Amino acid sequence: MMVNVWNWKKNVVVAANKVSSKVTAVSFSDDSSYFVTAGNRHVKFWYLDHSHTSKVNATVPLLGRSGLLGELRNNFFSDVACGRGRQASSTFCITSSGLLCEFNDRRLLDKWVELRRVDSASVSRQLTWTHLDPVSSSRDALNCPVLIRLS
Repeated sequence: MMVNVWNWKKNVVVAANKVSSKVTAVSFSDDSSYFVTAGNRHVKFWYLDHSHTSKVNATVPLLGRSGLLGELRNNFFSDVACGRGRQASSTFCITSSGLLCEFNDRRLLDKWVELRRVDSASVSRQLTWTHLDPVSSSRDALNCPVLIRLS
């Protein structure tokens, strides 16, 4: 499988690299300096050197660095969202087992919290995630930028 970055105006691939895992989610940083892919046992940060792509008329290698997953390395990361605003240096992922994870600016899986119930496997770039349990009528809210459970 390949990851390609296209210049859609010129209809050419400007950067490419192989990826060893199936990619199931992608998110781009607000400043477009990197993007992140996610999948089974896979979170990878991709960096594009704009100075090379503008000077060379051929496809250049895309630089990919794996997220440092630590003890959560055996999870399926089903969705990813790059932070924005004050949290632009963070990246958030959700796993199929119901963990909401935060990667810091060094690609380290720094914080995670187990969600009580996972109805869907997606995460958005909104600041607050809210879950309403229809059985118990309880409500959980999680402030994604700092991963703190709110009461």
